[in-house]
Amino acid sequence: MPGFLKGRTKSHAASSVVPLSALLFLSHLALFATASSAQQGQSPAMEAYKRGLQDRQKDHGADALKEFNLAIKLDPKFAEAYFQKADLYCGIGQSMKGLDDCNKVIALDPDGKRFPRIYVYRAEAYHQLEEPEKVLADCTKAAALGVPDREALLHLRVYACKNLDKIDECIKDQTTILEHYSPRPNTANVYRGRAELYEYQNKFDKAEADLQMAIKIKPSFDIAYTQLARVHGKMNQPQKQLADYDAMIKLSKNDEVNYYERGRVYLKMARYNDAIADFNKSIELMPSFSRVYDYRAEAYTKMGKTDLAAKDRAKSAELKDVTNFR
Repeated sequence: MPGFLKGRTKSHAASSVVPLSALLFLSHLALFATASSAQQGQSPAMEAYKRGLQDRQKDHGADALKEFNLAIKLDPKFAEAYFQKADLYCGIGQSMKGLDDCNKVIALDPDGKRFPRIYVYRAEAYHQLEEPEKVLADCTKAAALGVPDREALLHLRVYACKNLDKIDECIKDQTTILEHYSPRPNTANVYRGRAELYEYQNKFDKAEADLQMAIKIKPSFDIAYTQLARVHGKMNQPQKQLADYDAMIKLSKNDEVNYYERGRVYLKMARYNDAIADFNKSIELMPSFSRVYDYRAEAYTKMGKTDLAAKDRAKSAELKDVTNFR
């Protein structure tokens, strides 16, 4: 999910939904250094906990973890220490490591009044573990508790709803993000994500508009161009497809797939010489790209060059045999 979720789906790369906030940390420091101290006094567990807070303030995460673990060893019901561990793991994009700490906090604070944000942290842990049903449940709980991390919750809900095939709910959440949290660096990803769902619903005009907006925000957004070319193909607009691939080739002149895909569009348009030129370039960049030989053979066949077509089909079969053998 760049941004909070960085476009993730089930094949996502792990990243934190709720980055560590200096303001949030200072509020924790002030709260727990006073309220917890008053509750527990200067116990050894409290001393270790306070050292952990100081280490976090200095951005010494590993040292902070050691102190929080010591505090928990000395006082297994030290909810604040568990919370700080979960918060720290979430802040460095490793929320799943803090899942047990989240569960400890929830067990010690079952109504969520002291630590409502823990449900956001646990939702992100479940997100990294690819358990969308649990993500959605924790997002619902966090929202009911009035957690202020609304944008983070919306991004998590987008992931969960998408993977649970609750497409309309997902689009609704994405729309809310775009209406209330734009402009942001991750806005282009939200537009692209919503476009993907519109495409799934065969609402190609809306998908096209969202992808164009994503590219306007982030002109080098190659994934959006790829998706836009696919949408234009489904809309039977080959000229727009060509423009999409032209743009991608400008962004990446040495990507053999872009020439291959543009060549296929030329082939459908019966522009055989243009198609062959692109297939030649693709082969130049990657001689082992077997599919390109198949399509170049088709272009040669359309032009009546059956001998060249036969050679390309033989080459494609040879490459496929080698690949299968490996």
